Amino acid sequence: IWMSTTLTAFIWISLYFLMKAIINKRRRYFIWAGFATGLAILTKYPAFIVFPIGFTYVFLYNRKLFKSKYFWLWPVISLLMFSPWVIWNYNIYKSQFFTQMITAQGEVKGNFYQIFAIIGLAILLILAIVTFFKLYKKRTGHSLIHFSLSKKAVTILISLGLIVFFSRPYMIKGLINVSNIRHIPLAGWKMAMFKQEPWDFYIRRLIELSPFYLISIFGIFFLNKIKSKVLPLFVAIFWMMLIFILHGNFQCRYILPAVPAFLIISAYTIIWLFKKTSQFYNKNQIVYIILSLILVAILAYSFTKTIFIDLQLALPNNVCYF
Repeated sequence: IWMSTTLTAFIWISLYFLMKAIINKRRRYFIWAGFATGLAILTKYPAFIVFPIGFTYVFLYNRKLFKSKYFWLWPVISLLMFSPWVIWNYNIYKSQFFTQMITAQGEVKGNFYQIFAIIGLAILLILAIVTFFKLYKKRTGHSLIHFSLSKKAVTILISLGLIVFFSRPYMIKGLINVSNIRHIPLAGWKMAMFKQEPWDFYIRRLIELSPFYLISIFGIFFLNKIKSKVLPLFVAIFWMMLIFILHGNFQCRYILPAVPAFLIISAYTIIWLFKKTSQFYNKNQIVYIILSLILVAILAYSFTKTIFIDLQLALPNNVCYF
């Protein structure tokens, strides 16, 4: 069993405790989040991704927590749990340990230090811009920029963006593979077999592995009414996909922690579609029947293709990278 499955469990346990502490204002859950995050980091390094996700939660929901000692117990506890392992390795490998810990994968595109430097600078730039506009409004009493879009305009812009994204040859090939129920995504034992893939490899690979991911992508951009409920999932997906796209050593096991969030959003989307379809029951039953049959057909196809791919990849012992 890949360690990524255990890592995924600890990451989401950590995020669950963080949301309980932040949204439900139960501060003791920061302590439990610290222990869960510590176990996640001890399982595998990518668990450090919990920190930008958690800090984003606080920034969005309750910024006053940055001044709370209970909030800071979370990273302190997790890092204290991780520290004995770091100390032991440093005593054995000295300064080489830190270099190897970051660049353990020889196939990584670019410099990992530069990647985090770019992310850090981008975050600081965004915070500086937001702070500038807030200070300007506080001093002058009015906003520097007056700009708003209707929901219809936002939907149109998002639709155009998705059309452009999926109309490129690389993604068109992925959509063709989704429509072919017998298509099996490339997999094997060759190291770095996806090294030369473009930055959107993970998006295409996810929809090829299961059409349910395509449904979730639709939901992420169009379900305005439920976005408040699944905003924590959006934040987690954003950071997980961003970090591992920048990482560049493409392997689907790296983004396994994002899978639960994608599937939950997919479920929300399916429920929303059925609710929208049910509105035609009293208005036009023919339309209602047609739409219902289309939805059932889409779900049947999605289940069938997902199970077929799972059986082809999971049962035989002939795949490592996928």
